[in-house]
Amino acid sequence: MICTVTLNPAYDKTVTVKDLITHEVNVILDVRFDPGGKGINVSRVVKELGSQTKALGIIGGDTGLFLKNFLEGRGIVTDFVHVDQPTRTNLTIIDIDNPPDTKLNEPGPVIEESVLLKVEKTILDALNESKFFVFAGSLPVGCPDNTYCRMIDLVRQRGAIAIVDTRDGALRESIKSLPYMIKPNACEASALLGREVITPEEACVAAKEFYKMGIKIAVISLGGDGAVMACDDGVFLGTPPKVKVESTVGSGDSLVAGICTGIESGLPLPDAFRLGLAAGTATATTPGTSLCKKDTVELIIGRVQVKKISE
Repeated sequence: MICTVTLNPAYDKTVTVKDLITHEVNVILDVRFDPGGKGINVSRVVKELGSQTKALGIIGGDTGLFLKNFLEGRGIVTDFVHVDQPTRTNLTIIDIDNPPDTKLNEPGPVIEESVLLKVEKTILDALNESKFFVFAGSLPVGCPDNTYCRMIDLVRQRGAIAIVDTRDGALRESIKSLPYMIKPNACEASALLGREVITPEEACVAAKEFYKMGIKIAVISLGGDGAVMACDDGVFLGTPPKVKVESTVGSGDSLVAGICTGIESGLPLPDAFRLGLAAGTATATTPGTSLCKKDTVELIIGRVQVKKISE
């Protein structure tokens, strides 16, 4: 089982309009609601790919109840800590005539130390059935940058694997606890290392640097150009096929989910990397906040190229 920890999930509302005009009344052509948050997305894709998952984290109010019911209705086990403040709502506006999308994200509830202690209790309980923990997404208001460090240390001390996908100060601090795997994008890797990481060659050097720090798997995503992975087996460049991109929302989360699913099922790391790239690419072909479907992943995976580019 793969557990995910989402401390700042979201209730995602996506509306579609045609030729958005600011300061005027606009007619909504379509609306959809989805559970949001990077860890939530990872659990959804893990389940879609056929593995078991449990979603941990913090929810509140009717929007949080929507997340819980949505996930459990699709066979995903949950063990959320409930707070009084509602889970934040994120609004995405898709203008079919004027891409890219416009996003309006709420900050979310303020989380106190007592709530984090309850989350850590759910992690300890989950250690009885899982050795894979994905800590993903932004930190809630009120949480220090080293919040994930505590949780990474908690699972590492008990022989479990910690995967981190976050950004900014939370990512910088998390690396100090040496998680098993990280997945910054090129921009995030640039900020961490203090230099530009744009090309696959630069990403290769950067991934090696993270690996030498003690991170067993360092994946740097390069958008439509794929990703680079440094691990015990060497450094690999993964290149997905060209597809019609509808939305990149959730593609990075799907990449993480595919890699984790592959590792848990015993695939060699290059093959787990290939599965992750296929899942990320499949998600990019779906609109708005939709995520990949297993049959699309299976159609794409044979067209993903994974090449060893360095020891």
